[in-house]
Amino acid sequence: KREEVFLPGRPDPVCLSRHNAGLQLLQAVRDEAHRFALSYHHQLRRRRIADSLLGEIEGIGPSRRKALLRAFGSVQRLRKTTAEEISEKVPGLGKKLAETIVQYLRQHTT
Repeated sequence: KREEVFLPGRPDPVCLSRHNAGLQLLQAVRDEAHRFALSYHHQLRRRRIADSLLGEIEGIGPSRRKALLRAFGSVQRLRKTTAEEISEKVPGLGKKLAETIVQYLRQHTT
């Protein structure tokens, strides 16, 4: 069986054998582009979820969300930490707010 590859400026496709090295290269490039795009969109989705979850906590605005994620990398890591660690690693974030964050994240698992 043969595969059809459409090229710019040509009305008819080029037919290639499934075992053709050129076709296999095109397929590998396509697969890598798809893998890259999917991983990028998954990363964006994780960030949106993290931003929205942290944004629900009173006293956490955009700059504190960024600082928390910069310090801990993810909400999952933030969940595993203590209020003391949070207040130590994030400048300007007091222990009381750190305790609120820890409590909130333990109550709201996503």
